[in-house]
Amino acid sequence: MKRGGDIPDGHGKVGPVNPADGPAGTIGEWIDRSERPVPAEFRPHLSAGGPVSPDTLLAAAEQEVRGCAAGNPRDRRTAFSLLAADAYVTCACALAIEEGAEVPALAETARRVAQGWWEYLR
Repeated sequence: MKRGGDIPDGHGKVGPVNPADGPAGTIGEWIDRSERPVPAEFRPHLSAGGPVSPDTLLAAAEQEVRGCAAGNPRDRRTAFSLLAADAYVTCACALAIEEGAEVPALAETARRVAQGWWEYLR
């Protein structure tokens, strides 16, 4: 995640980012502030709401996995749900690292993801 300088604000504008701002805001706002912008075609698939935290990002991933399990595996929307789940997990891990998480916390994240995905996709 970018910790300073100018980045797009999600509306085509560029503005300064205060490193002290941290992850405050919604999941969508946090994603829009990321160093690498999400491709425009994919951004609508990352529409989880709520305050941003590793836990809420993992909950968003779990929601997407439930959508995969309920969807038609041949439907393109199901593929986007799986990609969104992966993106949320990646963001959760990145945020946890930014917040100073250590190996046990990241291992717990991996366990939670593996267990949840196994339960929904088997």
